[in-house]
Amino acid sequence: MQLDPITRAVLDAMQEGVLIIDAQERIVYGNRAYVAFLEKEAGGPIGPIEGYPLRLLRPGARLPEVLAQKRPILHTPRQESEDIYFVNMYPIFDGAEVVGGLSVVTFWKDAFDFRAELERYEKRSRQVLRRVNKANAAHYTFDSIVAVSPRSAACRELASRLAQTDVTVLLQSESGTGKELYAQAIHNASPRSAGQPYEQAVAGRWAMDTPIPAEAKELVVMDAQADVEKIAGMVDFVFCAVDMKKDEIRALEERYAKAECPVVSNNSAHRWTEDVPMVVPEMNPEHLEVIAAQRKRLGTQRGFIAVKSNCSIQSYAPALHPLLKYGIDKVLVCTYQAISGAGKTFERWPEMVDNLIPYIGGEEEKSEQEPLKVWGKVEDGRIVKAEGPAITAQCLRVPVSNGHTAAVFVSFRGEAPSMEQIKADWAGFKGRAQELDLPSAPKQFLHYFEEPDRPQAKLDRELEGGMAVSLGRLRPDTQYDYKFVGLSHNTLRGAAGGAVLLAELLCAEGYMDRK
Repeated sequence: MQLDPITRAVLDAMQEGVLIIDAQERIVYGNRAYVAFLEKEAGGPIGPIEGYPLRLLRPGARLPEVLAQKRPILHTPRQESEDIYFVNMYPIFDGAEVVGGLSVVTFWKDAFDFRAELERYEKRSRQVLRRVNKANAAHYTFDSIVAVSPRSAACRELASRLAQTDVTVLLQSESGTGKELYAQAIHNASPRSAGQPYEQAVAGRWAMDTPIPAEAKELVVMDAQADVEKIAGMVDFVFCAVDMKKDEIRALEERYAKAECPVVSNNSAHRWTEDVPMVVPEMNPEHLEVIAAQRKRLGTQRGFIAVKSNCSIQSYAPALHPLLKYGIDKVLVCTYQAISGAGKTFERWPEMVDNLIPYIGGEEEKSEQEPLKVWGKVEDGRIVKAEGPAITAQCLRVPVSNGHTAAVFVSFRGEAPSMEQIKADWAGFKGRAQELDLPSAPKQFLHYFEEPDRPQAKLDRELEGGMAVSLGRLRPDTQYDYKFVGLSHNTLRGAAGGAVLLAELLCAEGYMDRK
């Protein structure tokens, strides 16, 4: 068997190692990459290898097996010293006769480098595709419209109301005044996405880093308002998170409850309804008892509404909860809240890059008052909020993608517990979610870090699947008894994950059972 100079030149240009033997198992040819591989293993030059018996050069070689079996041996992993590689071996036929064998050695480093390059191209392609989809999609909402005058606020309000109707809207104004923005906002706020696959309905507005799950892409969007009875007959319960006015949200959630479909709500509309429980499963599961009174008011057998609390309080209220027994007098908290809490990404909100906004509408009142309802008690079919501790809050929007951080200052009415006791209370705290071993519940709810620079949003927000609360920097204060830092994942523990955990609790406690 002879190779012409052109064939040799082609094989020598390859990164893979190539070895050819004849029917007598003698080496016919080894390309430059293969010889370099052998010389590396030998620790220096080895001289010509052509004509040399393969079994003497490499006793463990399997290429002779290919000659005997007359079939290839593929994807065989091997390691020689520090070289890791895999080998594909093929018989060479002349008609029906095997006249030799071919071995191709691919080094793992080359394979991984190639894979990495493919992944880079694939990622780049996905980015381009997303940009194209976003460019062609209606991605503006009414949240994108900032009203800076009474007239612009009235215009936005009118457009928002029109979006809920079937009337044809004609937008007229001078060029450059935002007609396209309003058109997209009206479209996205309307029921017009009903009947579309979910992937199409959210095109340009998908804000998560991970792609839309395959099982969700083809789900057909339904009209949450027009299809209440149909939807209620299809599901065991619903999660509700909608962009509507509070009175409209309350009406919608009650329609589902009256259709005997339980509602687990992420909205704030019902948080202060006296017979609607606002539950953090580890803190106040007993508030679910009020559902019986709510069902009586609504005239339902199975339907009810339960809500989760605001995302901002998850960073500090759980840490305070096991300390209530010591008599907390007052709390000062400053929250530093991620942009995802506003439903934004840096791409959609570039103004937040290198910025801080010392105002979040309605957030400080929620941060001061909602813990008091969580710490309240059920009396006569309603939840009576706790009288204390007194909480004052300052809430700031910061350029962080996910994770709300809280700087907390706390004083006690009597003798304050020691730092060691507080840490022990945090470490030992378990709630009903842990007792029931709910699927989404963190094994350790409160994690304390001794490092002086923890917790950090980027490092710690995903702790226990984003469902744990991270704490750190507990120390005495000059004006309060103690101060510490808390962190929670605002879109997991604070939003969707918290709602899922609440639903799991409701299921475990029998509230979702069919009568």
